[in-house]
Amino acid sequence: MQYAMLITILLLSAFCYVLPAKTPIYLLGLYPFTGSFRIGDTVFGASKLAVQHVNEDQRILQDYELVIIPADTNVSFTLIYPLLLHYRNLNHTILSLALHSS
Repeated sequence: MQYAMLITILLLSAFCYVLPAKTPIYLLGLYPFTGSFRIGDTVFGASKLAVQHVNEDQRILQDYELVIIPADTNVSFTLIYPLLLHYRNLNHTILSLALHSS
């Protein structure tokens, strides 16, 4: 009985279509989550929504998927370069999104 169930599961799984994984494109989001100008949560939320819309639209980046990696800049430009160096070493293609106040 157990073998029959196992064979049935194997046969059914053979007919399932497995979607190929999309290649991720990592976006390094540099947001001020802490510090004197803390708007990172709000802007990160908007960024996540934008990425979700792009990922759901089959006409855009069909074989790719955007993934945001958030990083806290603490409203300090001196932290941005070390953050870029740190995330560059993750062996991913990373595009940088920097948010700052003027």
